[in-house]
Amino acid sequence: MVRKRIVFVCSGNTCRSPMAEYLLKSALRKAGLWKNFEVSSAGIAASDGSPASAFAVAAMENINGDIARHVSRTITQKILNSADVIFCMAAEHREFLLANFESIREKCFLVKKFLDKKNGDIEDPFFGGAKDYERVRDDINSAMDSILKFLANGNET
Repeated sequence: MVRKRIVFVCSGNTCRSPMAEYLLKSALRKAGLWKNFEVSSAGIAASDGSPASAFAVAAMENINGDIARHVSRTITQKILNSADVIFCMAAEHREFLLANFESIREKCFLVKKFLDKKNGDIEDPFFGGAKDYERVRDDINSAMDSILKFLANGNET
């Protein structure tokens, strides 16, 4: 069986996208679909090899999630080409990707599309505190049911 490759994209790949990567992996495990998907993350301005933010690690630990071993990576053409679905945390990420990698348009989505509120981006908590990271984690997590349905239905909206 060929696994579908899912990539979450944010700026530095130390906060939002690693949390989203873990949250989707967890949702896939709970739904019994984890064998069907390979989930990863990357950043448009990431420094390869950086750890997840301490606040992101703590926010995930609060819900028994472990991203302490996460290592950041920069988005590349190879990652994008191999991805079946790309989820961006903010419009600026999607705009950057589409401006530089036009061929991904049909498989590139904003996470906010899968939120009930559907407006605004998943905010960058990088300069915030613990509560900001927990709020962002919860925003991302609130999209997981819709993302899971989207992926399970063959990416049909």
